[in-house]
Amino acid sequence: MIPRNRRGHARPSASIRTPNNPPRQPSDPPPPISPGTPEQTMDETPHYPRDARDVYHAAFLLRQVLVPDLVPIILDHAEYWVCASSAEEKDQTVASRDSPLLYLTSAPIRRTCRSRAAVKKVVFTITSHDQGYCSFPEAGNWTWFTAVRRRPLSSSSSSSAEDASQPSLPNQSELVLTSNTMANHNFETHTIAWPDDESPGQSEGATRDWVRGLATGDQIEVNACARFDGWMNYVRRVRVDVFTSAVA
Repeated sequence: MIPRNRRGHARPSASIRTPNNPPRQPSDPPPPISPGTPEQTMDETPHYPRDARDVYHAAFLLRQVLVPDLVPIILDHAEYWVCASSAEEKDQTVASRDSPLLYLTSAPIRRTCRSRAAVKKVVFTITSHDQGYCSFPEAGNWTWFTAVRRRPLSSSSSSSAEDASQPSLPNQSELVLTSNTMANHNFETHTIAWPDDESPGQSEGATRDWVRGLATGDQIEVNACARFDGWMNYVRRVRVDVFTSAVA
């Protein structure tokens, strides 16, 4: 039986207790961050799919309701690709005498499909600046970055003497990535995305062929360059994200 007061209203139950502190209102400021609390950065934002298993699971679900041939097309259109990242963060200065300077070598590309590494896109993120001044801007910009596609020497033994005498050489196909903003002494971050179709600002088919030429085991090198006296390339950070398809 519910206890009631003299006016007939139900009394509050003794087991119901109000909190010592009222709930925080949306207008209240957030609590301060303690000195030991790490702040989340862009690099810590989780990427989905997390690995090839996520892609396989999505493909399995789509195949329950769609024609199987449509599944890879849909996944590619959604860019539901596995991402492998390599990054280097250290302040380095590149002058003409040091150019080109190898700043980053990515991890070898891993196979995600059953038969090959189907690379769909490569994204370069570079933080840098030049010497901060330029007396003759009409003479051009002479601090820049290049990407090199390198293929390790084959370790497998050859069955013929001719093949053994001519081992496969590193694939050093090189393209210009970007230049620093001229005469700027502040660090800037440049993001360059190369899909497996075509990218603006390159010769016809250059980036498409470069990306499509990547295979399992290949590594990507990023070089910092400078030319002529007075030109300096200040590099702080480089990151390479390789996106591969797990369903063909």
